[in-house]
Amino acid sequence: MNILIIQILRIGDALQLVPVIKGIKQVFPQSRLCLLTSRLGASILGGQEEIDEIFTLHKEQMANLLITGNKEDILLSVEQLRSDLHEVGAVKWDWVINFSYTFSSALLSFILDAKHRSGFTANKNRQYLAKEKWFAYSLASFMNRRYSNFNWVDINKNILGLPSVPHPPLIVPKHGDVARVSALLQKAGFENKKILGLHPGASRAYKRWPLQKFADLGRAFVQKHGYKVIIFGDETEKGPCKQLKSYIGNDAEDLSGQTTLDELKAFFSLCDVLVTNDTGPMHLASAVGTSIVSLFFSTHFIETGPYGA
Repeated sequence: MNILIIQILRIGDALQLVPVIKGIKQVFPQSRLCLLTSRLGASILGGQEEIDEIFTLHKEQMANLLITGNKEDILLSVEQLRSDLHEVGAVKWDWVINFSYTFSSALLSFILDAKHRSGFTANKNRQYLAKEKWFAYSLASFMNRRYSNFNWVDINKNILGLPSVPHPPLIVPKHGDVARVSALLQKAGFENKKILGLHPGASRAYKRWPLQKFADLGRAFVQKHGYKVIIFGDETEKGPCKQLKSYIGNDAEDLSGQTTLDELKAFFSLCDVLVTNDTGPMHLASAVGTSIVSLFFSTHFIETGPYGA
């Protein structure tokens, strides 16, 4: 049985698929389970033993070519899409499952050769539709999230009719990555110390706890409980992270913009607790089994919070 999952959205969306991927494999252990995703999704889910093959869609590269408006770039984008879909389009799929909520992903689901489709898809009359009642529920919840009492993992599980899915920990960092980051922490003087992770960034300002609050919390953990602090963030968050380190002092290490996803998994696994805004790394920390304190302000924590929290 050939099963294909389409997920071309964000880090958190990809990570919330992990329990469902494991649940599918539990029900269909002999199936060939594949994934069509972005390069970011491939880097996140590439180590999952349940996934037999990953097909990569270079959507960011194609988008960058399209926005130029240049005819040659548009043709290059079309050629890239044709190349990306060549292998996945050659397979006769028994079941295509689209967990992305975009028109482009619905078209992908439609054009692939599949006996059965779940999730968002299209038909020959150019209509976009979802046959499952739970997928219809998920679409309705976008505009009424305060009334939704289901985590996104459970919604996806119910879309497919799975009896159950596992809870974290779900991802095991590579032994080599853990050994390497452990050596780095030892060199920084963090050996045999309790570690507090802080992730002060988020994609939107309304998702961010004030930086001074993170600083006050970090100093309290250092002064009252003897913790060391690791500050996490991506390249765009280096400024605030550097400022946060200056607030906390020498007991903090700023790793913003310095970690790969695999290294981030390893660092999170070595933290005693992570305090974070509502971000993709929050789901990554949960997936590796780290104790986390997640800060939700305007977003709906029941739907998008760490699974099993």
